[in-house]
Amino acid sequence: MKKIVELKGDDEKIQSYFRSEPSLCSNFDCLIEGSKRDRVSHFIFRVSCARSGKIQEYWIKGEKELLSFRLKSQENLFDALTTLLIDIRKCLNSLRLIESQRTFLEEIFVLLNTLKDKDSSVFLCTKRKTCSHFINVPWIFVHELVAFRRVSLHKGIAKIPCFCIYDLFVSLFEMIMRNGINQIKYFNVCFDEDDRLVQIRKNIISYFVDFSNPISNSKHKTSLSHKDVEKRFKEFPLCMLQLHLKLKGTGRLTHHERFRYSLFLKDSGMPLNESIRFWKRYYSEAPKCNQNGCQHMWKGSEGKKFEYGLRHLYGEEGKRISYSSHSCSSLQALRPQPQNCGGCPFLHLDNSQLSSLVSKNEKITQIQLEAILRASNDANPSLSCELYLAGSTHKHSYKRRQLLRSISYSSVEKRPRSSLMRKTFSSVHPHENSASSIKEMCLTCSSNVINPDASFLSPVVYYHLRVLNNNNNNKPKEYLIQNT
Repeated sequence: MKKIVELKGDDEKIQSYFRSEPSLCSNFDCLIEGSKRDRVSHFIFRVSCARSGKIQEYWIKGEKELLSFRLKSQENLFDALTTLLIDIRKCLNSLRLIESQRTFLEEIFVLLNTLKDKDSSVFLCTKRKTCSHFINVPWIFVHELVAFRRVSLHKGIAKIPCFCIYDLFVSLFEMIMRNGINQIKYFNVCFDEDDRLVQIRKNIISYFVDFSNPISNSKHKTSLSHKDVEKRFKEFPLCMLQLHLKLKGTGRLTHHERFRYSLFLKDSGMPLNESIRFWKRYYSEAPKCNQNGCQHMWKGSEGKKFEYGLRHLYGEEGKRISYSSHSCSSLQALRPQPQNCGGCPFLHLDNSQLSSLVSKNEKITQIQLEAILRASNDANPSLSCELYLAGSTHKHSYKRRQLLRSISYSSVEKRPRSSLMRKTFSSVHPHENSASSIKEMCLTCSSNVINPDASFLSPVVYYHLRVLNNNNNNKPKEYLIQNT
């Protein structure tokens, strides 16, 4: 499932992957469509993911892409439509369905049965890319296609072209999965009483946390004590530097700000006992301002609450799940209040505030600052952060020199990003012709840190990359090229 998600549903890449692993299906018959283990594993995942939103979304995405690959591997979709109708009829004949679920499945059954009778030729089509046929479906069944404007609408009816028929099946499949997950809470069976399901769920959570936050288990993970923070905070990404400066200035952070900063320090290498010492140092003193925020002191029962919260984040209390730090995408999606911080400064600060914050880093030159501001004004926070990372590594770092030398800061907003990235990447890999991104350049500073194609980029990753860059600043050029 992880591999299918990484391949982003690309049919050719998935087929190539299966060909390169001929023993895959023979050893794991859960991948064989329609097999008993295929069905059982699907529903075990459905039960296990019901309580975790992140794992649930990741699993649904993988199931959708696997279904899309299976459908496109068939000569026509008529057999798939017939099989789906048979399966839905079996479900409707079950006496264990609640009324809302039965109504939901009946609506889908009527829709598919009507399409089978009226538009069977569309499902038998074998030349979908050039076919001009289409079918009419109520928009509610293909809301994702409507959201991305891939179909035309008229009076609530979506006109689906022949080449989008696969997406109709995938959309219906997603609706059925989400409906089934929502119905799990109505079951009388307590899944926590089954030791097998409990263990499976723990394994899934552990596996998901491991690959969604690969820097946590990296051999390059640094150790961070509460005393080291004052020495290293300038190496933090701008979003976390902003939080630390606020903590130093006011002595307090709001609950959500403290939550995000604690997770960042945790995944940056700070153990639990050091985290307790770090927060106790600030919260044992009176706050330095009267702004709205946390006014509690680390003493008595309040101190125990703070300590319990930290132990909970480290997986020592409660459900004993070790939380992972926020990703860049989750921070960018935040909408902080005017007096709060903790989101992405490249999105949520105006030019004067951002300029003042970036200027606190003495390694950033005026030209680099202007390039960062231009990228921020273009609503490209990831590029802004990458430029900040490139400019703030050690001034003698070979990787920094290569990044800055290959970027024309005076023309960032005029030239397309792909050409900039192509020039950047080719400066270190002269034989690589494909376009790349600064993110890939940064992530390749150590081949064992994280996959350059990973979608879980986070402030922790940027922090470790800066530490690695600064630690490697005295390495010869040949060493750095060999390790990229």
